[in-house]
Amino acid sequence: MQLTNDHICRGLSILTSVLLLSLGGGMYVLLRPRVILLFRMIDRIGLGSWVDAQRAHFAGFVLPEWVVYCLPNGLWSASYILLMDAIMKHRSLHERLAWACVIPVLGVISELLQGMGMLTGTFDTIDLACYAVPFLIYAALPWIRNRNETQTQSVCSPKCKKS
Repeated sequence: MQLTNDHICRGLSILTSVLLLSLGGGMYVLLRPRVILLFRMIDRIGLGSWVDAQRAHFAGFVLPEWVVYCLPNGLWSASYILLMDAIMKHRSLHERLAWACVIPVLGVISELLQGMGMLTGTFDTIDLACYAVPFLIYAALPWIRNRNETQTQSVCSPKCKKS
């Protein structure tokens, strides 16, 4: 099997997706308070002491609250979008956008429901942005690419030059 640019792009998208997912997960486990439900599961599978040892290495880090509490959501949202793009690469733009928006839309809805008191949690506009911005960038890219190609064609194409 010959390796093509398409294979390389898909592989890079999947690798980037895994890295973003891992970075967000690592931030969540290493920087968030130990009272969240995830830590009960970590303890149950016997990794509590190992995770606590890793957390000790980061105990002195002082990061802005939005980095600790909101950025992981944005990283997970971006990770999902990249994975869906890699999986749906040969589908129509509308299909790719429909699949890519699932997690960001669910994140935005959950934040809005928290704001209305219909879902437990704390409403945060930065969380809202962290869910939405990766999708908005992804959705804008085809338009930006198309616009750049159109401008390049009008500047370089001999058909467009006036005599």
